[in-house]
Amino acid sequence: MRLRLRGALDQAAAAIERWPLHILTFDDVADQLTRFYRGARQLIPAHWQAADAEELHELRKRVVIHRYQIDIIEPLWPRFVKMWSGEAQRLRDRLGKHQDLLMLASLTQPHQPLARWRSRLATAIAERRAAHVAGAARLAARMFVEKPNALRRRLAAMWTVGR
Repeated sequence: MRLRLRGALDQAAAAIERWPLHILTFDDVADQLTRFYRGARQLIPAHWQAADAEELHELRKRVVIHRYQIDIIEPLWPRFVKMWSGEAQRLRDRLGKHQDLLMLASLTQPHQPLARWRSRLATAIAERRAAHVAGAARLAARMFVEKPNALRRRLAAMWTVGR
């Protein structure tokens, strides 16, 4: 097992050495950040309470990607990026809790382990789901308030000032 792990790590290190990072510019990075931001922003439901589970799960996946990508520019404006990353993490957590409640609700269906407690759990689950969706809507409205091109201009300004 150790030999396989060592081999995999060596292979990964060799692959990283071949990455053409020397030709990568900040404009390339900013373009990709903007593209993923745009993609996440487009997944924001128009009517949060009516959004289905799959829509919210896809949004959560994009928020996770955005959260990790935005950390790349932390050296340019540490406080701002930490706040932004924190907001993305809170949105991720809210959407994750919503998903957890959907799983709990599925366990209350007939012939499932929690079926006998369905009448007691259903209302509480629905209330908590609604609360998480409302919280996610507030977080997303703040986090994705900027249009993608405005974000791109902000990134360019951060680069100009931060170098």
